[in-house]
Amino acid sequence: MTVCDLDSKRAQTVAEKFGAETYMNSRKVLKRKDVEAVSVCTWSTNLAIAAVRVLKAEKHVFVEKPMASTLRQAKKIVNLAGEENAT
Repeated sequence: MTVCDLDSKRAQTVAEKFGAETYMNSRKVLKRKDVEAVSVCTWSTNLAIAAVRVLKAEKHVFVEKPMASTLRQAKKIVNLAGEENAT
């Protein structure tokens, strides 16, 4: 299990509680072959961007509500997730 947060102190606190590794850069987490799924927990204005990044890294993604700031962003996530499941 890994924890990624821009706030290193917060990441370390959570990681210690669950025995996880800490990261401050999500791109490094997404490069890991052993990471299969990612739970995106960020500001609603960043959820869609992060979810798309996770899907493009060919990982499963769990997104908080609201999943996007606009309907267009939400459709992009759903369409990309559908494409990834088709391959």
